[in-house]
Amino acid sequence: ISSELMQLDMPKIQFVCEFSAQQPQENGLDAVRFLMSANVGESLRPLSKVASGGELARIMRAMKNVLAAEGDVGINPVWAGTLDLNGFDQTARDLMAVDAYGLPISDNAGYSDMYVTSATTATLKLTGAGTYSPHNLNFRGAASLHYAGTGRLALTNTASTTTGSLTVSGGEVALLAGATWANCTNVVVSGSGKLTLDAGVAAKGAFSREATVSVSDEGTIAIPAGETVVVKYLWRDGEPTFHGRYSDGFVTGGGTLRVRKSSRKAGFLLLIK
Repeated sequence: ISSELMQLDMPKIQFVCEFSAQQPQENGLDAVRFLMSANVGESLRPLSKVASGGELARIMRAMKNVLAAEGDVGINPVWAGTLDLNGFDQTARDLMAVDAYGLPISDNAGYSDMYVTSATTATLKLTGAGTYSPHNLNFRGAASLHYAGTGRLALTNTASTTTGSLTVSGGEVALLAGATWANCTNVVVSGSGKLTLDAGVAAKGAFSREATVSVSDEGTIAIPAGETVVVKYLWRDGEPTFHGRYSDGFVTGGGTLRVRKSSRKAGFLLLIK
């Protein structure tokens, strides 16, 4: 962060993260304070007390630049941990469940769900191999998920209530054991992405009946044999389609995608004698 701030015309700044022990809480074992000194000879003082509006803006910019570097994001399921995007898009390699010490644990071991939320529109983009999944992961508010990884990201056991979108542009996202997105109205599967729906998910209504599904390139949606997923509109390779039932081509697994409305207007031929 200090290096970033030097590039933002704050060459003399000292920036320190101070850690002190606290009783175990849902936000960890340490209390953290940001301290700064803007000029040589000044003592370090709490950021909240000494930083000007312009300095705060540059510090936030520096933090965003540093945090933009892709790494794994840990959420603690023991405390029903929440990742609040707070209106900002975030890119990470993989999600993992961690204990109070930041060490990976299984989040399918009887712990609470993990949550990703945002009061306003924001997207969590994952680019890794889904190494630590499956996850008991619940998306809330207006938080969206974009998986552009190389492996399989499996979500299980919990229904997401988010009104955000679900995008798969690489690898596979598998919604298993009740992991529905019943309020989701925008589903995008593109590139080499694959969206797999478990029988339990399809039967409960994987997405909102008002959803628009867009499938392009080599993208596929796997629906179990005998199951039907109902959506409102379908776009294929950027083109609108007619209502009806789709069960081959981009739909695999033996199931059916039923599209309630035509996003494409039927043409007609007018003959004039």
